[in-house]
Amino acid sequence: MSRLRLPADRRRSLLAAARRVFARKGYEAATVAEIVAEAGVAQGTFYLYFPSKRAAAAQLAEDFHCGLMEAVASAYRPGRPLVESVRPTVEAAFLYCRDNLDLMRLFEVEIALDSEACRKAQASATRQRFHAWLQEVIRRHAEQEGLRLDPEMMAHIIQWVMREATYECLVVGGGKDVDRYIDGVTTFLEAALHGSQTPYRTAGEEKR
Repeated sequence: MSRLRLPADRRRSLLAAARRVFARKGYEAATVAEIVAEAGVAQGTFYLYFPSKRAAAAQLAEDFHCGLMEAVASAYRPGRPLVESVRPTVEAAFLYCRDNLDLMRLFEVEIALDSEACRKAQASATRQRFHAWLQEVIRRHAEQEGLRLDPEMMAHIIQWVMREATYECLVVGGGKDVDRYIDGVTTFLEAALHGSQTPYRTAGEEKR
């Protein structure tokens, strides 16, 4: 049994080593030789699992988004109005990103100069699945609660807001005002959802 599990364990070990080396040296300066030295394996072993350090970074992006999706999905309250899920999911996303700040720096700063690595990180399959899940959650609540929302666009907006807010707070600001950012994003999204409950009014009706 242990022999069958060895490849997966070795792969995880190499990813953990790559993560440490990227955090310590930066993506550009890191080399495969340093990653295998950190993992305690021969250099050839690395290429059995990843064709390049770019591929290892792409897998770290996949794992990051998988963890983020799990954190947000766990905080979501399916049996309650959508607005009641805003704060717990925003908080879950911020705390997950804070706990994985080295990966945020890797994806948002370190690999920015490697266009192919950046493209692969942005095209994460889990990231796409996360967007589809969020869109479906919004669509279902919009139908149940009579919300005037475009589910696809709202899902994009939520992800844009969260990405910019977590980056500004954690990467640029060093995480000094996490609670303030959580409050700000929560208030903004809750206001958007409350506003979506207002019936359409024509110009004539507004004047009356």
